[in-house]
Parts: sequence; C-alpha cells; structure tokens
Amino acid sequence: MTLTNAASLGIANPTPQQIGNEVFPPGRQNSQFSNIYQIGDAASSTYNGISFTLNRRLSNDVEFSGSYTLSKTLDDASDFDEQPQNPFDLAAEHALSRQNQQQRLVFNALWNLPIPGQIELAPLITIGTGRPINPLVGLDSNRNGAFPLSARPLGLRRNSLLTPRGAIVDLGVVKTINLGEHRHLDLITQFFNLFNHTSATAINPSFGTGTLPLPGYGQPIQDFSPRIIQLALNLEY
Repeated sequence: MTLTNAASLGIANPTPQQIGNEVFPPGRQNSQFSNIYQIGDAASSTYNGISFTLNRRLSNDVEFSGSYTLSKTLDDASDFDEQPQNPFDLAAEHALSRQNQQQRLVFNALWNLPIPGQIELAPLITIGTGRPINPLVGLDSNRNGAFPLSARPLGLRRNSLLTPRGAIVDLGVVKTINLGEHRHLDLITQFFNLFNHTSATAINPSFGTGTLPLPGYGQPIQDFSPRIIQLALNLEY
C-alpha cells in the first residue's frame, strides 16, 4: 500500500507499518462470504545437521554421555496454528522453522561417590542456542483476516526473532540403604533447574504499528520453570 492508493483501499489514516506493506482491499470476490479458511497439505521442510556423541561406560564408579548437535531447519509452516502473511505468496513464508535450534549440547553422568554410604550423583546439563519467534505487528494491519494474526513488521521475515540461549542444570542424588538380601531403600532428591537460571522460552513478538517498536518488544515473556526440589523413596524387595 502507498499513500496514493490508501483511500481506494478504504484506509483514511494508514499506519507506518501499512505504508509499503501488503494490504488487502475490504471487498470480497463473493460478497456472500467473509473469510474462507483452507487447510492445505503443501507445507515443506528441510533439516540439515551433524551430531557428535561421546560415551563412557561405568568404570571407576563414573559413567557419562555427551552429545553436541549443529543443525538448521527450514520450513514454510511449522504447525497447523500458523497463517501466511499473504496466502497468495507462500514462498515468502520459507524461513527458519520454529523447531530450529542451531546448537545443542547435552551432558549426563552417573557418579558413585568414593565415600561410605552408597551415594550416587546424576547430573544433567542442557545448553542450547535460541529458537525462532515470528515478529508480528500485533493487529490485522494487512486485512487478510488471518487468525492467529500474521501481519509482520516491514523488513522482517518470518521467524526472524530469536529467544536468548538457554542453559539448564538438573541434578539427582540417590542414597541407597541396604536392608539385607535383595532388599534396599533409595532416598532420592532431584533438583530441576538447580541454579534457578533464567532461560527464556518465549519473547514478546509485537512490534506495533509505528516506525519504532513498542516497549517490551523482543523481551522475555515466558521462562523455563524455576528451581524445583523433589523428594522420593524407592523400596525394592
């Protein structure tokens, strides 16, 4: 849309995010219908990646496993709850997938402490780069009638925002008490997000209708679960 044709589209006061962007006319080819939604099966995706894994079997009371993955996932629809910004230009939707995570490192271990009392430690460390988020104007500025909203800010492609990288450490502690023969009691303490580290899982995608983004745009709005401590007993006999 331009300032010249804004009036013909029925927009008296266009916003900065409408000027230069695609805006559909208010009329419909068939006036008997409003919005018509179609679920298609033409979506496509590609994945390219490489993984490295290192394992150590239990030896000297220690075993561990670590894996690192470097990958890239592209698609034009990551799930059924997405709408294209322009249903007549699906090629413009081809971008990073919502499932894309460029780098991911996972390490877990089991360590029988060399002290009396049969105590085992089981750490789990997960580190990963951010995941893509789709930037949005925040309203149906292009008037395509899509729900959820699909109008993106000028110059920004689909899924061009990224959440911050995340790092989570979990830890399990198990103390075994032998009760004779084949019986034993396990006292289990599990720490989820041991260091209570803040790792954003979602950020605010709403840019707004102006030339400058709204306050809070791109800021975290949802985090990984805070630290949780779980106690359990396990009796085997």
